[in-house]
Amino acid sequence: MINIEQIQLLESKIDKAVELINILKQENQALKRTLENSHKKIQEMESLVAQFKDEQSDIEKGIINALSKLDHLEDEVQSAEKQEEVPSKESADAPREQEPEEKHNTVEKAQEKEEAGTAPENEEVVVEEEAELDIF
Repeated sequence: MINIEQIQLLESKIDKAVELINILKQENQALKRTLENSHKKIQEMESLVAQFKDEQSDIEKGIINALSKLDHLEDEVQSAEKQEEVPSKESADAPREQEPEEKHNTVEKAQEKEEAGTAPENEEVVVEEEAELDIF
């Protein structure tokens, strides 16, 4: 027959099982909440990654565009320099041919003033020398 002690033992085991089930249910709910939060964070992170990729793509396009403009500008400057070299050589040759005459005329005028005695003693005679300014 079944005695009271066996029933009490069974009852205590059932109480422990119910208690354990309640604890496991609470842990399960906590884990579900954690899982949901983790899924939300993953979705947020994925959207941030997608946004960063889009922004990076826009930045790369902007840099490539800027570099292209710089290349175009550099090409324009180089072609302008090439065009300026031809006329500047011609114009640089012409003044060089005239400069010796100008020097000679200035020296002659100074000598004429000295001979005529019209030049003051402390007057300086200015003689232009060949000067060329190279910007590039």
